[in-house]
Amino acid sequence: MKEAVAASGASESTIRRRVRRGQLAASQTRPLVVSKASLEAYMSAESDWLTWAQACEVVGCSEPTLARLIQSGSIQVREVPRGVPSLELSSVRAAGTVWRRKRRTAAKRRDRRERRSTKFDPPDDGQVWVGSAVAAAALGITASAVRQRVAAGTLPGVIKASKLWLRRSDVEVAAASRQFQERALRADAEA
Repeated sequence: MKEAVAASGASESTIRRRVRRGQLAASQTRPLVVSKASLEAYMSAESDWLTWAQACEVVGCSEPTLARLIQSGSIQVREVPRGVPSLELSSVRAAGTVWRRKRRTAAKRRDRRERRSTKFDPPDDGQVWVGSAVAAAALGITASAVRQRVAAGTLPGVIKASKLWLRRSDVEVAAASRQFQERALRADAEA
């Protein structure tokens, strides 16, 4: 009995219970002698089963995630008393492979989304930037005219991922200059 307890890591009462249930072969004499072959066969069969904590380590997930994997049918479960390994090792490994692949795919998708969302953002240099439509409204011209002025070099702007960005200060200076020119033209026309 003591050899069976030492070899299996189970308590003496657990070994007795397994003998009563027929899971281990033993002599019916006192002291109880467990067959080495039956103990090895039982331990070999038990090595294919994991506890929840062991399964979480194999998969690399939390217990709630493991519960979802079990509920989805990805992991084979056997009905046993609490504390006894109940999750089949090969199904845990297979579910872990699929779960990790899905996590990597989701992370890649999230990274692409983040890169895509910042792709059209204005340059990040501490300045306040406006798009061509806002600049056009401030200058009283069309967005196409704003693009033409940037292309001609009369209005500074930056193209980032096919979107035109202009510094707000440059747009304000250009708008003030335009108003000044309009006033000068009116004054000349009146004189």
